[in-house]
Amino acid sequence: MNKNSEYSEDVIVDLLNNAIKKLQEKDSKLLDKKFNINERTVTHRLAMYIAEEFPNFDVDCEYNRMALGKKEYIKKSINNLKQVEKRIKIDDVRAITVFPDIIVHNREYKEENLIVIEVKMEWKQNNLDFDYAKLNCYKNELGYKFAVHLILDSEKSILKFFNNE
Repeated sequence: MNKNSEYSEDVIVDLLNNAIKKLQEKDSKLLDKKFNINERTVTHRLAMYIAEEFPNFDVDCEYNRMALGKKEYIKKSINNLKQVEKRIKIDDVRAITVFPDIIVHNREYKEENLIVIEVKMEWKQNNLDFDYAKLNCYKNELGYKFAVHLILDSEKSILKFFNNE
């Protein structure tokens, strides 16, 4: 049985909120605008708390591989992202990554891609359209069951789920 079938959107929301609450309680300085901490630092810490909530999955930041079968991996790629970039006019020289901020998955079975998460700090909400486009591509092309955009600050979070479009 695929482990993904055990999770509904409501369950995912509860588990992600548990992880976010731990981040806000234990690492609040990382979420303080005056420190302006790099997003990768924050996503690393959040991924640690997410891993506690999903003990039967691998949780990775900016993971760039995809399983083809047991012990065979290729570079994770999105076929339609170039078209998306053109549509929303992203400048190529900005070096925007296409690796998801955080994923909850099974490294050995692409059928168990549970959650892909893009994170923004509340005070750095630029390029949201590109994040949304990436999430839709990851969900549609790589088969993640859930695609989530998360806006974080020290006191609140906003989770937005994406359905196939």
